[in-house]
Amino acid sequence: MAPGAYVAATFLSSAARPRRFRRAADDGGASTRQRGEVSDEGGMTVRRNVVAAVVGGFALGQLAWLDPLFVPLVLAGPLATGGIAATRGIALRWVGLAWAVAGVTMLLSDWLVNHEDAAFHAVVTVLMVALAALGWWIGARFGRRVRAAG
Repeated sequence: MAPGAYVAATFLSSAARPRRFRRAADDGGASTRQRGEVSDEGGMTVRRNVVAAVVGGFALGQLAWLDPLFVPLVLAGPLATGGIAATRGIALRWVGLAWAVAGVTMLLSDWLVNHEDAAFHAVVTVLMVALAALGWWIGARFGRRVRAAG
């Protein structure tokens, strides 16, 4: 086969493929680069991961207003989510970001409403991120890796 025929056959095979069945290499990654998004693990974009972590952290921070949930949320929540995220292959930075946002949300909302406990919530924020990292490490070390949905 002549070199020109090989190039033409390769081009036609990828160009003739319907868009939904094209490989990522077919468009040279232009679809991701056009929007300015950087692909991360699991094909999710960094922007989508940041939004999910911030929105989830904000929701966790608001759940802290329910007194019966506060202690289990602060102590068991980061360990559980860190461990589950590690076994699902989710990066530690997203789990840590979610719990940091939760802590800052707790700090700001309690300071705005009650004008107190800023130092307590700052320490709780650091504790939650550390517990999430510990849970993630335990999950990554001893957990069985499963594929994340999506």
